[in-house]
Amino acid sequence: MGMYRQLRRLLAEESGSFAVAFGILIVPVIAMMGAAIDYNRAVAARAKLGSALDAAALALARRPLEGDASARQFLQDYIQATLEATGFPAAQWSISRFAQTTKSVQVELSGTVDTAIMALLSVDQISFSAATEVLRDQTKVEIALVLDNTGSMKGTRMANLKSAATDLVDTLAAAAARSGEPDAVRLALVPYTMTVNVGPHYANAAWIDSQGKSPINDQIFDGATQVKRLDLFQSMKTPWAGCVETRPAPYDVTETAPTSSIPATLYVPYFAPDEPDLTSGQYCNGSGYCNNYIADGTNSSDWKKRQGNVAKYTNAKPRTGTNPIGYQFGPNAGCEIQPLTRLTSNFTSFKTAIDAMTAGGDTNISAGLMWGWHTLSPHGPFGDGVPYGTEGYTKAIVLMTDGQNHNVVVSNNNQSVYSGIGYIWQNRLGISSGSLSQRIAKLDQKLATLCANVKAAGIVIYTIRLEHPDVDDSTIRNCASSPDKFFDVTDSAKLAAVFQRIAGDIQKLRVAR
Repeated sequence: MGMYRQLRRLLAEESGSFAVAFGILIVPVIAMMGAAIDYNRAVAARAKLGSALDAAALALARRPLEGDASARQFLQDYIQATLEATGFPAAQWSISRFAQTTKSVQVELSGTVDTAIMALLSVDQISFSAATEVLRDQTKVEIALVLDNTGSMKGTRMANLKSAATDLVDTLAAAAARSGEPDAVRLALVPYTMTVNVGPHYANAAWIDSQGKSPINDQIFDGATQVKRLDLFQSMKTPWAGCVETRPAPYDVTETAPTSSIPATLYVPYFAPDEPDLTSGQYCNGSGYCNNYIADGTNSSDWKKRQGNVAKYTNAKPRTGTNPIGYQFGPNAGCEIQPLTRLTSNFTSFKTAIDAMTAGGDTNISAGLMWGWHTLSPHGPFGDGVPYGTEGYTKAIVLMTDGQNHNVVVSNNNQSVYSGIGYIWQNRLGISSGSLSQRIAKLDQKLATLCANVKAAGIVIYTIRLEHPDVDDSTIRNCASSPDKFFDVTDSAKLAAVFQRIAGDIQKLRVAR
């Protein structure tokens, strides 16, 4: 209060000396107050303009590369619309510098703010500038979509999966277009069930066991060695659909390139044996053996001899129709899925392959992941991927499942339906029989090892579990490269949002200051 009274007394002072002093002091005081107010307005204007500039440059960088004139106009319109939407102090601005390449967008703005108080001192405007640089993502990507096509995916789930995957392709295709680089994004597609279809056109490929050299053959056919499965197809005038079996351990979880010098590394054509004609006391959903499609050609009481008789396939005509568990009768039973698509930058044909996917069959997630790895690998069977560690490249797998590994238990001597791991009694999982939970545990162990091997190769794994809240998700969760790369989707309608998040993670843009 004392200071206030003194100030009032000074202001009331009528002496000439004080009036002169006050007149001298008041001018710089007003100037400083005015400068502070006007300067704060200029700072606010620059901040808003800078934010609008960053947003506009990012938006331009996400577009396909275009001419400088249209790009500059896009920036102009985008910034103006942003400023009008957010409110902006009275100011004038213009793009003073603009440059773009396939790698970056650089923009600088110049602006002025009209002063309010400083204009009394003949300072009419305050100038300012703002600049930004957006780096276009130059990382090239090789991505494999490994997608569940099992029977539980029928209907709405499959429709939503196709839509989400197609949207992801469109997003990545746009990223590839704006990069200006050739093959900036290459995609592979691996539909999987309990096996994978590589395509029947690979029948003569060096990595296919066309000569029956793999030890897998000796497990099925009674007393016969080096059975040529493709010859059996030909004898029955039945085309091989293109599915392959999983390789025996340890090659079922490694990317060891197939070679005839190590027969176990070759891929054996999927061939579902004709199961015995015997029905007494044997049940497959109440209908005997599941896949009984030709006569056994022997009167032996030994079911294994009936099933393993190679001679019965000679000039045989397989039964047609659907077997008791929903597969087509014959040696391709369970191979009703679409072939995989190797790495490609032809996004139109890739989306056609997505649309062609169909649902049906049991679940072996490792079978799908193994072929997803093969599509990205620089090694055989395809060798399409760039070498690991190549600068400027990222390899990623999007692994999606709507459940868990599964190997159906049936009440005949085979104890299982034929699949990519043959029958359970072949001991391809490390057990020759067992309950469903025991089989799932073994399949999960295989998957965990395979996931670790894929990640050790430098491949990023995103995993998606769809609409299966009652199933333990630890295996598929731990398969992801990091916790933020696992997605638990409770409704297939939400797949689109998840796929977009993954696409965004893959093709991030960043602002460089």
